[in-house]
Amino acid sequence: MSEPGSLGMRMREGSGSDGLAGVILLGRKEMRRGWVTYPSRSLVGSRAVSLLFALLINVQAFFLPAFFFSDLGRLGASYVWFAGTWIGYVLVSSGLVLFIGLTAGSRSYAPLSICLGISLLFALAFLEWTAGFSLIDGSAELARDYGALPTVLSILAGVASFAILSSATADRLKKRSFAS
Repeated sequence: MSEPGSLGMRMREGSGSDGLAGVILLGRKEMRRGWVTYPSRSLVGSRAVSLLFALLINVQAFFLPAFFFSDLGRLGASYVWFAGTWIGYVLVSSGLVLFIGLTAGSRSYAPLSICLGISLLFALAFLEWTAGFSLIDGSAELARDYGALPTVLSILAGVASFAILSSATADRLKKRSFAS
């Protein structure tokens, strides 16, 4: 599988749920060393699939109640375009979460995520209060005025950024000797 000194996410046998199963599949040399390597594309791919699955569930959990219990329901059929625009935004943020989650150290992940979230919150609040910039109302107007065009562009940009950040995450893992 991997030669001594190769890049790889190493896991001591018995330290994870699949540690022993992974060691059984390795050669005798790997078994003596007690390390299992995982390809970076597999690590990133499994995390990306779980993020996209969570997106599917959270879209329904958020946008359906927002349609029925807020004044956004007045958009009617344009609400689908409004939700699609926000799904594009969520794809961008999911790519960032994937990148930060797999490349930041375990000690810096939580503080980095919290600082990023708080700074984004303050930046949007500053724009809302000073410039009269309304992200939700602006998205609703785009959906009402232009229909599917902003949604398609937002989702395409979100998918492109998610793919680029996923690839960058896999490359960064290889460079940092966390995966093969």
